[in-house]
Amino acid sequence: MTALSLLTVLVLSQRTTLLSDGPRVPLAKAVTVLASPKPKWDQRSSALEALEGHVFSEAEVATLKKAVLSLPRVTGGRCAKERAPGCGVSIDDCLSPAGYVLATVEGSAAAAQFVDAAVLMLDDGKDPGAIPLARRVLANAKHPRAEVEARKLIVSTDCVGEGARMLASVPTLSLESKAAVELALAQGAIDGHALGGLIAQRQEDWAVALLPKVFSHPTTDLRRGAVRGCATKFPSSERARAAFAQVARCDPAWPLRDEAKAIFKAAKVPLPELVCPAPKYFANGRVVKGPTGTVTLTESSTVAPPSEACLKAVGKEASVKALGTVGDTCILGANFGEFGGALFRWRETGPENLSGRDGFLNPIALVARGREVLVVSGVHHMMGSGALGRISRDDGATFVYERLMRFEAVPVAWAVDGERLVMSFEATEFSSPCRNAKAEATFIYEADGSFSVAQSPATACLWPAVK
Repeated sequence: MTALSLLTVLVLSQRTTLLSDGPRVPLAKAVTVLASPKPKWDQRSSALEALEGHVFSEAEVATLKKAVLSLPRVTGGRCAKERAPGCGVSIDDCLSPAGYVLATVEGSAAAAQFVDAAVLMLDDGKDPGAIPLARRVLANAKHPRAEVEARKLIVSTDCVGEGARMLASVPTLSLESKAAVELALAQGAIDGHALGGLIAQRQEDWAVALLPKVFSHPTTDLRRGAVRGCATKFPSSERARAAFAQVARCDPAWPLRDEAKAIFKAAKVPLPELVCPAPKYFANGRVVKGPTGTVTLTESSTVAPPSEACLKAVGKEASVKALGTVGDTCILGANFGEFGGALFRWRETGPENLSGRDGFLNPIALVARGREVLVVSGVHHMMGSGALGRISRDDGATFVYERLMRFEAVPVAWAVDGERLVMSFEATEFSSPCRNAKAEATFIYEADGSFSVAQSPATACLWPAVK
């Protein structure tokens, strides 16, 4: 199990800057340092820091424009092997001298004058660390290429948020972007906050029509992003306002209800009186009764148990667990703590990664639902989070991890009722319908993507009259 124990998780941020403890570059010399091929990365990093928020003069822009096209666009050594194009911006020793220039100007009013350099870096692909910066230059300059690049990101696993933020800068979105946004929504975006905010803020007819679907999406982060997106531009359509009122009155996360009510109040729009839909499911501890009968939730996998050979191969490796057998394949879950994990199939030659890297994947169980196998993840990070994914649609014929939705709380028990999934969560502010609730809340996820919450002690504030 040595290969598994050596796996690590990279944590992406919007902009990661690594600075040395050496002398700081003064503002007066910062542009000169960036334009010269001689300084080391730490001096360039210090110059970039000195120019944060700086308004560039015409002479400074001319100097940097000339430099970005003449400075090296590659870094050698380990960087050539380790750095791959991504969405997060890292300011470190693997960023090229030309990349440092883009990092300096990408958020400034001068960004539009560096479009040619940004397009060049995107097209030649020789400087992976500068590619995210080149995308941001195009977005800030509102260049048509920005929409194309954003569409690529918004349907990816890791870069949804960056893609959504880029699309937000595009004056008018094309139908191709509409399709990309809808796909990201169907995939249960990890950075749902950015995606929900994008949909809420757009004025295209298709975005306004999509907003009610976002407000009813089971991923809380998407709904929260949409609610906060409405804070800057209250929904203009009657349909959108009706969906927003439903959030304000009935959303199962009380902080979202409060935020939505505050937006109605700030907009001086009366909040309609309405009754939340009556519950169809009733939870008594881990026993849930619904229209089709009663199910009892479990904390274990519901597929065949792992083989003795698989258990022996895993041994006492603390970070790896044999979750069960799908078809004739033993599936392993790797736990990297608060930063996620990975999913593997076990082979005699060693583990095969099924999932790549996903910060909200920390597999704790496999659940059989008809002819497909679902992956339940729980990540104890801050309030806790996790995800639901799928690895098989046909009894082991397919082994590619697909993320279906992410959670704002850790799932603690689950069961399948026909095509629907019933799941209970630890009590947190985004999984509890009522303030200060300590009881688990139980949610029902339908095959069509809709969801509801079961009546239980955790939902008394939603249905006070329900017995």
